[in-house]
Amino acid sequence: MKKWPTLEVNRDLLKASTLYFNALSNSKKSDEDKQSHAMNKFSDADIFIGATAIRYKSLLVTTNGSDFPRPIFDEIKSQVIGTEKIFILKPDTEYFESWIQKFMKEK
Repeated sequence: MKKWPTLEVNRDLLKASTLYFNALSNSKKSDEDKQSHAMNKFSDADIFIGATAIRYKSLLVTTNGSDFPRPIFDEIKSQVIGTEKIFILKPDTEYFESWIQKFMKEK
């Protein structure tokens, strides 16, 4: 059986989680509403999982594709297995990095 690699939790991953949270919060709402929306819609675990996929440029497999929204993630494939729809998603790292550049200029 193939062993999955262990991914390190480090400062870079924590920074990526913060930036990913801010990207999820980014909308046409007021600053206060933006953070409230992201905090209510996305769990801490989903933010950390999404940031990990972005940081390590890895595929993400989930049964809830809406937890990892487009355009930050692209759907590679989806398939129904039993009663569950499984999504394979790939982070759009170019989009995310361009968003970070824009975000940093605004700060």
